[in-house]
Amino acid sequence: MFLVILSFYKKNHNESHHLFPGVHHFYYRKMNKVIYKEIHQKGWRVSQTSFFGGIASHVRLLKELGRASAQKIAQ
Repeated sequence: MFLVILSFYKKNHNESHHLFPGVHHFYYRKMNKVIYKEIHQKGWRVSQTSFFGGIASHVRLLKELGRASAQKIAQ
Protein backbone atom coordinates (compact mmCIF):
# COMPACT_ATOMS: atom_id res chain seq x y z
CA MET A 1 0.00 0.00 0.00
CA PHE A 2 2.87 2.35 0.85
CA LEU A 3 4.35 2.00 -2.66
CA VAL A 4 0.99 2.81 -4.26
CA ILE A 5 0.64 5.97 -2.15
CA LEU A 6 4.26 6.93 -2.80
CA SER A 7 3.92 6.41 -6.55
CA PHE A 8 0.93 8.75 -6.77
CA TYR A 9 2.41 11.32 -4.37
CA LYS A 10 5.64 11.65 -6.34
CA LYS A 11 3.97 11.39 -9.75
CA ASN A 12 5.38 13.83 -12.29
CA HIS A 13 7.51 15.75 -9.79
CA ASN A 14 10.71 14.33 -11.21
CA GLU A 15 11.24 17.43 -13.36
CA SER A 16 11.26 19.72 -10.34
CA HIS A 17 13.63 17.39 -8.50
CA HIS A 18 16.16 17.33 -11.34
CA LEU A 19 15.94 21.02 -12.24
CA PHE A 20 16.11 22.21 -8.62
CA PRO A 21 17.70 19.43 -6.51
CA GLY A 22 18.25 21.68 -3.49
CA VAL A 23 14.57 22.60 -3.08
CA HIS A 24 12.47 20.68 -0.54
CA HIS A 25 9.98 18.21 -2.06
CA PHE A 26 7.08 20.06 -0.41
CA TYR A 27 7.34 22.72 -3.15
CA TYR A 28 7.51 20.34 -6.15
CA ARG A 29 3.78 20.47 -6.92
CA LYS A 30 3.77 24.29 -7.10
CA MET A 31 7.00 24.31 -9.06
CA ASN A 32 5.63 21.81 -11.59
CA LYS A 33 2.66 24.07 -12.28
CA VAL A 34 5.06 26.88 -13.20
CA ILE A 35 7.36 24.58 -15.17
CA TYR A 36 4.54 23.09 -17.24
CA LYS A 37 2.99 26.50 -17.83
CA GLU A 38 6.29 27.69 -19.32
CA ILE A 39 6.70 24.50 -21.35
CA HIS A 40 3.25 24.84 -22.90
CA GLN A 41 3.75 28.56 -23.60
CA LYS A 42 6.93 27.78 -25.52
CA GLY A 43 5.14 25.03 -27.47
CA TRP A 44 7.49 22.28 -26.28
CA ARG A 45 6.32 18.70 -26.12
CA VAL A 46 6.55 16.78 -22.85
CA SER A 47 7.21 13.06 -22.76
CA GLN A 48 5.61 11.36 -19.76
CA THR A 49 5.04 7.78 -18.72
CA SER A 50 3.19 5.99 -15.95
CA PHE A 51 4.83 4.57 -12.84
CA PHE A 52 4.79 1.05 -14.27
CA GLY A 53 5.86 2.33 -17.68
CA GLY A 54 8.92 3.82 -16.00
CA ILE A 55 9.71 0.53 -14.28
CA ALA A 56 9.36 -1.38 -17.58
CA SER A 57 11.63 1.14 -19.32
CA HIS A 58 14.21 0.78 -16.56
CA VAL A 59 14.15 -3.02 -16.80
CA ARG A 60 14.69 -2.81 -20.58
CA LEU A 61 17.65 -0.48 -20.02
CA LEU A 62 19.20 -2.84 -17.44
CA LYS A 63 18.84 -5.79 -19.83
CA GLU A 64 20.46 -3.79 -22.63
CA LEU A 65 23.34 -2.73 -20.40
CA GLY A 66 23.77 -6.32 -19.22
CA ARG A 67 24.02 -7.58 -22.80
CA ALA A 68 26.58 -4.90 -23.69
CA SER A 69 28.62 -5.78 -20.62
CA ALA A 70 28.51 -9.52 -21.42
CA GLN A 71 29.70 -8.83 -24.98
CA LYS A 72 32.67 -6.83 -23.67
CA ILE A 73 33.61 -9.64 -21.31
CA ALA A 74 33.32 -12.25 -24.09
CA GLN A 75 35.73 -10.35 -26.33
